[in-house]
This record gives sequence, structure tokens and C-alpha cells, in this order.
Amino acid sequence: EDDDDDDDDDVNVPVVPKAPEAEKKETPIKEEPEEIDDPTLQNIEDILNDAVQDMSDIGMCPKDIDSILTSPPKISSSSEKDDIADQEDAFAELNAMFSDADKELNDLLNS
Repeated sequence: EDDDDDDDDDVNVPVVPKAPEAEKKETPIKEEPEEIDDPTLQNIEDILNDAVQDMSDIGMCPKDIDSILTSPPKISSSSEKDDIADQEDAFAELNAMFSDADKELNDLLNS
């Protein structure tokens, strides 16, 4: 008797219970912010700590120091536009130079 029901064909198959470890959910590991393994990050942290100490030494209040450290970087949109315009101008100049050189080469080859 061949049928498509797989349950009847499994006569002596042992049932393996799930391992208790598989049922446990993994808990996320929280990294301690004080522990830094990357030497580059450690150097940056040291530089920031030195800067905070220097600002304190010159008499800045902690509120002003915190404001500096937590403020987002200022990006000037006008300088970005100027940079893009400069790049477009440079590209146009190079394109014109290649076009002129191509014409000269074609003139030389055809003469």
C-alpha cells in the first residue's frame, strides 16, 4: 500500500524531545560604555576627555561644555553648492579640452 500520508510509513522512528537549551531565548548582550576595545575609539575618547579638561581649565562652565559636545555638526549648504558648482565647472572645462583634442587628432589623422 503506497499512499501519500507519511505518518503511516514511519513505523519505528524514535521521537526526539527538544533540547531545553533550544527553547531558551537569547538575551541581548549589553556592552558597557566604559569598556572600549578598539584602540582608535579609545584614542578618540582620550582626546575628548582631554578637550573637556582643557575647556574646564580655561573656565568654561559644564553646561557650555556639554552644549558643545552634544550639538550636531554645522553644515553650510552654501559651501556644498559652491563645491558642486566648482566640480561642474571643472568637468565642463575638461570636457571642452577633450573635445578640442579629439578634433585636433581627427584633423591630423585625416590630413
